[in-house]
Amino acid sequence: MSAVEYIAAAALAWLVGFLPLFEIYIAIPVGLAAGLDPVSATVWSAFGNIVPLWLVDLGYERLRRVESIDHYLAKLRRERVERILDRWGFIAVFVATPLLGVWTMALAAKGLGMASRPFLVAASISVGVYAAIITASITLGLDLIEA
Repeated sequence: MSAVEYIAAAALAWLVGFLPLFEIYIAIPVGLAAGLDPVSATVWSAFGNIVPLWLVDLGYERLRRVESIDHYLAKLRRERVERILDRWGFIAVFVATPLLGVWTMALAAKGLGMASRPFLVAASISVGVYAAIITASITLGLDLIEA
């Protein structure tokens, strides 16, 4: 594979991972089908899936700078929900991110008042773990079919 073909395949895997409707479940098979090796397909797809987490976090923090929006967002959060998130948020984000998708999970976690650091760490680790599981499953399945 030439450098141009690799860059095109990596960009495709990244873009599909970034898009809300496709995310990592489709990005890894697309990367593999585009000719990327399993490690590259996993890395580029996961990276594309992690970028929205940072964008939503940054955008949410910027929205909170507007007083009327911050006042409205503060009404949505409740102390009880924040206590639950402080205690169980990391595990909830880790498990729910691949099930709900990174865009949905990012908006829900920020909207409910989860702190940025634990949210970003949990969601990023979750995406990485599930990306590895998806790639291993696909690779194992292809090996079984070829055998």
